[in-house]
Amino acid sequence: MLFMAISVMRLPKEKRKYRRDEIGLSFDRMKAASIMLLIFLSIGVVGEIIFLLFFSVGNVNVLEYLYLSFQVPAAAAVYLIFSLQRQIYIQTCVE
Repeated sequence: MLFMAISVMRLPKEKRKYRRDEIGLSFDRMKAASIMLLIFLSIGVVGEIIFLLFFSVGNVNVLEYLYLSFQVPAAAAVYLIFSLQRQIYIQTCVE
């Protein structure tokens, strides 16, 4: 999450020609961090659902549902960020 937050802060504010390292520190880092975060959040959501369906016995603690209620919107938000990134096209030019 830290890498994604830092890369969002480094996103360019204006249109101009950027160096390769500027692209790497912003777009590429944000893409990699959002993919990893989406994978980890998805694993947490799937694991929690499996736990609630198969391994919870009788009286389920309300904290399990609270955890799930925070994880699902977080995973949806990261998926939204990832889908918005797919619309960005970076054109490289060779000089």
